[in-house]
Amino acid sequence: MKNYGFIRTAAAVPTVKVADVTYNTAEICRLAGEAFEKEVSLVVFPELSLTGVSCGDLFLHGMLVKAAEDGVKSILEFSRGKAMTIVVGAPVSYRSRLYNCAVVIRNGNVKGIVPKTYPSSEEFRRFASGKDFL
Repeated sequence: MKNYGFIRTAAAVPTVKVADVTYNTAEICRLAGEAFEKEVSLVVFPELSLTGVSCGDLFLHGMLVKAAEDGVKSILEFSRGKAMTIVVGAPVSYRSRLYNCAVVIRNGNVKGIVPKTYPSSEEFRRFASGKDFL
C-alpha cells in the first residue's frame, strides 16, 4: 500500500500515578509498543507524563527529577531499533533551573528537548520559562 508521503501518528494518554515514575514509564513503553505494532511513526504523550502534572512541590526535590531522567533512559532503551519517534513530557534540570519539557526520542537517542515557553502562574513557581532555555 502506498503511503503518499504521509506518516501514521498517535496521541497516547497513559494512566499516570503521581510521582510514580517507574509505573508511568512502564505505561508509556506499553502504549508506545502498541503504537509500534500498528506501524505508528510518531507517538506523542501528554505534558509531564513521566511524573504526573500534579506533583506540586515534589518537582523541587532532586529525587523526582532524577527518577524522571532514569525514566527517559528506560524509554531510550525501549526505543532502540524501532522506527518510531516518541515525544514524552518530563521535568528537565538545566543550568540550575527546572523546565517542563517535551523530550523527543528516536532509536535510542534524544533528538531534541523543547521547554514549555509560557508556564501558568502556578507552574511558574516550579518551572522556568523556555524563553531563556539557551
